[in-house]
Amino acid sequence: MRRPRGAPGTAVAELAFRAVTKRYGTGRAALLDFDFEPPARRLSAILGPSGSGKSTLLRIAAGLEAASAGTVTLDGRDLGPLAPGDRPIAFLAQGELLFPHLNVIENVAFGLRASGLSEAEVLRRGRATLEMLGLVGFEAQAPAQLSGGQAQRVALARALVLEPEVILLDEPLANLDEPLKRRLRGEMRDLQRLVGVTMLVVTHDQAEAMAVADHVALLHEGRLMQDGTPREVYADPCSEYVAACLGDVELLPARVLGQGRVQVGTLVLEGVAGAAGPARRVRLMVRPQAWRLEAVGSGRGMPGRIVRKAYLGRLAEYVVACDLGEVLALVPSGAALHEVDAPVDLMLGTQGLKVLPD
Repeated sequence: MRRPRGAPGTAVAELAFRAVTKRYGTGRAALLDFDFEPPARRLSAILGPSGSGKSTLLRIAAGLEAASAGTVTLDGRDLGPLAPGDRPIAFLAQGELLFPHLNVIENVAFGLRASGLSEAEVLRRGRATLEMLGLVGFEAQAPAQLSGGQAQRVALARALVLEPEVILLDEPLANLDEPLKRRLRGEMRDLQRLVGVTMLVVTHDQAEAMAVADHVALLHEGRLMQDGTPREVYADPCSEYVAACLGDVELLPARVLGQGRVQVGTLVLEGVAGAAGPARRVRLMVRPQAWRLEAVGSGRGMPGRIVRKAYLGRLAEYVVACDLGEVLALVPSGAALHEVDAPVDLMLGTQGLKVLPD
């Protein structure tokens, strides 16, 4: 295998989408003026619901579909005129299967055999790629003998052995059970850091995007709504749509009092970002973990009553009825657990809040 692209002296692939639009014969637009530059040598997640244009984006980059307008460039070179096989890009489609009549090493080496390399070099590179992915000893096994996670890694090895500059993965973990997903998310992160290529992963799973990605781009109806690090887009969403894409959130009527002070219900909060300026009505974005529950009598909170509760191990989830309606609170379960119908005082911290225009 070649040295990682992040090593000193190696080039870094700069992929860029410029005003990419894709319209089909019906006039429906899958992508509209899409501008995006995924950070080079990083793993970016493309997040959005079905029909938002995620897979179309990857297929255009891979050369499997043509854009109606706009360009996709790699290191400044327009990829439009290049056939899929001439692009230094590997694309793994959702549910991509291995060749059932070939064993693991034959599957991995399949693409190399058309490159004119000697059989010895083909096998050397194939085995080196399997070793990198922890698949030594599986060379002679048939695809039917592999677990779902092993088959996923073999498919990835088949792409990696061609030494692409960019790897595109369309819902790579969609058909796996949750424990295996969790493990493979970690392996995907480790692999990207090892090989140092630019990697784009399409997913509709918010937890998957947040867990694996250095950078997240959110799509809605073919448009890029926001992109940034997972922390940036979670803590500072640009809209209600983005906020809701990245986990549970409530939008509560509130009033800015100025100098960082916000009133929501009977609570007055200090030090809230974005709460400067004149008094005005706003909506306050509240994540469930921003709430704190205390026993009645603290005198500092908003009166409430537990409607439902769920024990989630390290966390406890409560639905609490109060003057604001029913709110969702996620608190550490190490604290005293409250029973259904118990009265509580609700309080808010400043983390997990954002002021949005009314």
